[in-house]
Amino acid sequence: MFPPPENKPTPETNPTPKNSTTDASNEAPRSLTFWDATPNPRGDSPTHTTPPTSQPDVAATDINAGPGLSLTFSEAADPPPSESPKPPRRNHADGLGLYESHMHTPLCKHAKGGIEQYAQVALKRGLSGVIVTCHNPMPDGYAADMRMDEAQLDEYVMYVDRARHVMEGRVDVRLGLEADYVPGYETYLEKQLASHDFDFVLGSVHPQVPEYQAKYYEKDTFKFQQLYFQHLADSAETGLFDSLAHPDLIKMLMPRHWSVSKILGDVCKSLDRIAATGVAMEFNTSGWRRPMNEACPGSRILYEMARRRIPITLGSDAHSPKRVGSNFRQALRLIQAAGYRKISVFLQRERHDLDIATVYRQLVPETPAAPVEA
Repeated sequence: MFPPPENKPTPETNPTPKNSTTDASNEAPRSLTFWDATPNPRGDSPTHTTPPTSQPDVAATDINAGPGLSLTFSEAADPPPSESPKPPRRNHADGLGLYESHMHTPLCKHAKGGIEQYAQVALKRGLSGVIVTCHNPMPDGYAADMRMDEAQLDEYVMYVDRARHVMEGRVDVRLGLEADYVPGYETYLEKQLASHDFDFVLGSVHPQVPEYQAKYYEKDTFKFQQLYFQHLADSAETGLFDSLAHPDLIKMLMPRHWSVSKILGDVCKSLDRIAATGVAMEFNTSGWRRPMNEACPGSRILYEMARRRIPITLGSDAHSPKRVGSNFRQALRLIQAAGYRKISVFLQRERHDLDIATVYRQLVPETPAAPVEA
């Protein structure tokens, strides 16, 4: 087991929601503003305490070998255990360490710092490497202010390759991509991903994008959340992605209208579909740097992922070098508490499963602890 927690964001759990005579989650907000800091009036947004001691001990459960977890929670009854087949176990490379699997560059127009700077921070924090995952180009000007242009994809690939040569022998630098799943663009995306030898492809649904909202948001926040999780499962079923980024990102868009207990049934249906594909899902630590102060996914959804034996990757969603590996030790503790014993890294589109306790010991504690910022 791990040593006592450091002075960092502590594990989440979901308390019993307060009684409320008004269901605010169906009321349409005036506007959908990302990272809204307003507290959840329902009182059931997960807080940050250690998992209840009354939960069953899952310490002996190996996510890659054992049965689904049997966990109970006060806020919602467990759905029936998933019958989804266990995803195939892939090659484990002896000696492979943990990578930062989600980071950006200035090419995406909202990040700063050179790749070598990100890699140097990874080295200081005990990581084996970084996988650069800039937002993919999209046609028709789709969310053009948050991604590289189509003509810049080759430049991006060369940029990563140069950094790989500069850092060779010190820290491994790999080529990845964070690719938006947007219904109707599958053929375009398939051709794009075949154009270069990516090591890792993150699939993302970004509900904060104006083009996405214009097409799918109909002033009903709960239906919008349901559709988001349907699209997340749809993305897994395309077979285009290795892992799905920040799985419950939509909660950050509308925290006042987020109730994990209310949406849980829809989430579990999507998780069943995702589990059947063998696609991994990401634990993204960037939520601890946002007003909601909760990782993506929150603990309730993380436990449901573990019950279905969905492989898990880890990323900080770094948009500046200092964020590389941010709160990874705390994240590994949470992931283990959910029942996982392996954390996955993708290289050359192949999944490698690493022992969590081993990679935890390899990480250098952050000094000072990574702050939680708005």
